[in-house]
Amino acid sequence: QGTGDPGRVLRYAEDAAFLDWCALTPDDGTVCPDQLARLVDGADEDGRFVTLPALEWAGVGGRGVVLAREWGTLLHPFLPAGGDPRTCTPRRLHGELADRRERAGTPDADFLLVPHGAAAAEQADHASLSQVYARREDDCEGPLAGYVRALMQGAILGVAAGGDSHSARPGSHGYGALTAVLAAEHTRDGVFDALRARHTYATTGHRLLMELRADGAIMGDVVEDTLIPELIWRVASPQPITRVRLVRVRAGRAEDVVDESYPEGSRRREVTGTFRDEEFSAEAWDFASYFLVAHHEGEGRGWTSPIFFRRR
Repeated sequence: QGTGDPGRVLRYAEDAAFLDWCALTPDDGTVCPDQLARLVDGADEDGRFVTLPALEWAGVGGRGVVLAREWGTLLHPFLPAGGDPRTCTPRRLHGELADRRERAGTPDADFLLVPHGAAAAEQADHASLSQVYARREDDCEGPLAGYVRALMQGAILGVAAGGDSHSARPGSHGYGALTAVLAAEHTRDGVFDALRARHTYATTGHRLLMELRADGAIMGDVVEDTLIPELIWRVASPQPITRVRLVRVRAGRAEDVVDESYPEGSRRREVTGTFRDEEFSAEAWDFASYFLVAHHEGEGRGWTSPIFFRRR
């Protein structure tokens, strides 16, 4: 998110911050929708730099971002139910966008709501992802606590992070927060499909590599009919890794099932591990999720989307 010339912001994201993709949500009200759509679509280049149509939303019950595959009639012009996004609830916003899609005769036009984590539990029925970190707040706990609360209530949500610093310098050190996607191809469709599938991890702006896999699934997937989950992870970082945690969420509880710390001076820049949850089949659980948290020097953090398990 940022103020000023959107074209300059997009050039910064590609040429200075070296981002692979960007979803820009101007907030100063000076950019008309036609201009924004032209700039965003003009910057989109398969295999080099992908842009997504996006607009910020704030209303009763929370705030967040709307992402779309194409501008079309979904986001342009952006007039949610009631004519004012500040008085629109997540349910009404979702309904308005779905109605607009039907009226335009484009039932396959895709959009995603990405709520701020603090309101994730209230908006989980209308979202695939939730923002667990926003750089402007410089706070990992508020959005993350709301997100974990949603998981404890059974929500199937992946993670995202956004700069929200109003600095107009997306991805820059000290101002950016990053959402990484595991996409099948470096195109708008590829990135959007990965976001919808929750194949993501989020960081405080640091360039971490994070992987979480289990039973042929990757972060964000739902695994059916498994008896004993076995999770495999890998974290790599330019800065020394100080701690890795695997968090299990089930039956209204969130707990660390793995918590490994590395002493100062160990200079660990890559960590791998496995965890086999023998308790899963022994207990009467119907559902559990697991996500990875990485810490490194400089107070940087990263979070994977969970892998979700349903016991047969």
